[in-house]
Amino acid sequence: MPLQTFDVPMCGGLQIAPYVDELAGYFEDGKEIILCRNDEEFISKCHFYLKPENATLRLKMKQDARKRAEAEHSWGKRFGEVIGRMFNK
Repeated sequence: MPLQTFDVPMCGGLQIAPYVDELAGYFEDGKEIILCRNDEEFISKCHFYLKPENATLRLKMKQDARKRAEAEHSWGKRFGEVIGRMFNK
């Protein structure tokens, strides 16, 4: 998974990305990230989320994604899990 996957929410951005099972496991689609399965869905979702009346929804998604990234996807958290697995076998 590219590092941008976690950089975008950590920087307060809203991520629109192609649907990938792994990515869908890291963030909740429609709550913390916008995932698209094809070009038509990408265009449709861009039109929807960029409407001025959806500004509050976008802000909430960005905040939720950042909370999730900080809680589960920071370097410290990831290294802690790896080290824990190495020594708890």
